[in-house]
Amino acid sequence: MKGVAIHSHAAEMGFEKDVYVASSLVDMYAKCGCLSEAGAVFDRINRPNAVSWNSLLMGCVENGENELALQLFREMRQRRNCAPDDRAFVSALMACTGIAAKEQGKVVDGKLVKLGSLKTGMVIHCQASKSNLDSHGYVVSTLVDTYSSCGSMLDARQIFDRMPQHDLVAWNALIRGYAENGEPELAVELYRGMENQGCAPDGRTFLAALTACGSLAALEAGRRIHDDVRRHRAESDTFVANALIDFYGKCGSPVEAQGVFDSMEGSTRNLVTWSALISGYSRQGDSRRVFDLFQAMQQQRIQPDGITLASVLTACSHAGLADQGKLLLETMVPRFGIAPDVGHYNCVVDMLGRANRLDEAVKVATTMPFEANAVTWKTVLGACHKWNNVEVARLAFQSLERLEGRADASSLVLFGNIVGCETPR
Repeated sequence: MKGVAIHSHAAEMGFEKDVYVASSLVDMYAKCGCLSEAGAVFDRINRPNAVSWNSLLMGCVENGENELALQLFREMRQRRNCAPDDRAFVSALMACTGIAAKEQGKVVDGKLVKLGSLKTGMVIHCQASKSNLDSHGYVVSTLVDTYSSCGSMLDARQIFDRMPQHDLVAWNALIRGYAENGEPELAVELYRGMENQGCAPDGRTFLAALTACGSLAALEAGRRIHDDVRRHRAESDTFVANALIDFYGKCGSPVEAQGVFDSMEGSTRNLVTWSALISGYSRQGDSRRVFDLFQAMQQQRIQPDGITLASVLTACSHAGLADQGKLLLETMVPRFGIAPDVGHYNCVVDMLGRANRLDEAVKVATTMPFEANAVTWKTVLGACHKWNNVEVARLAFQSLERLEGRADASSLVLFGNIVGCETPR
């Protein structure tokens, strides 16, 4: 309200169209999340300058309006009186990165690539190069981040290697890119190289490096990173603490995950914190701890999400609590307001299969509001092998063949073993 009052006062005094005052108003409204008001002020500027454009562009990015940011960037380039500067290119690249985060992507040579965003990013890169801005510090660091986010680690690494000096943004972008694009070994290697070059890590660095270690189940490497976290006094960062809990859980060390959890102030524990700890115990089959924590988090008035509930369903499966698991699935919407996805249904299929309730497992697979996927039918096939149920195994194997065109080698061998064990009539 204070900003609106100042705006009103500026308008009364005739300063609203002054480019410097107007640019500040655009920035103020954008930072407050009022993009329509920011746009209205911008539209009344006779000759918007770089500051005006950049305030609006970054405001769009920070408020998640990435498509609008790119549209404005194209409009800015078309106007001859104000060419985009390095900050404008940074905003455009950040918008591209934001769009990539939502793009489904396509698997190319075994890697998930966001082709649409990648093409857009390459166009912006080319435009920055023509304007001799692609070597500017913030622009080049953002390029590394954009290519990493689009799944093109080769381009990201080439840009990184051409940088005369690497800043923290570039290091973090590349480490995170490797961690999230299936090359965690390179992420860990780069993390060590970063320290050797005298660049101090921050919370984002630790987050990316721990993600990589979790993917590798590299317990000792992660412990060394935890030592670095302590040395840099970053344990109070909730994001880092959550990453540590998740890492230890994935590496099969719930005791250390619990230690990090217990060291956190109660007020800093959020949904991600509780879910990471529950997931770690669920992976170890410690159903009692999962149920206790699930109840405790609700007592702390923290509502679970789909990830939390998937871990609880897995715990029900390991504990042989098929009826309890089915009830949880059925009450996810009325109790928690969460619609189950195919992963939740697959958990129930697994728990019913483990309990030798194969007819019920097939019923869930064929009546759930999604098409059963390969995981669904392979789960049923695995349960058939355990209980030597040839009839249901045939149904599961045929469903796999219809789904994939042909069953893979492991499913073929498993089905052959089941049929081979059939008692002659």
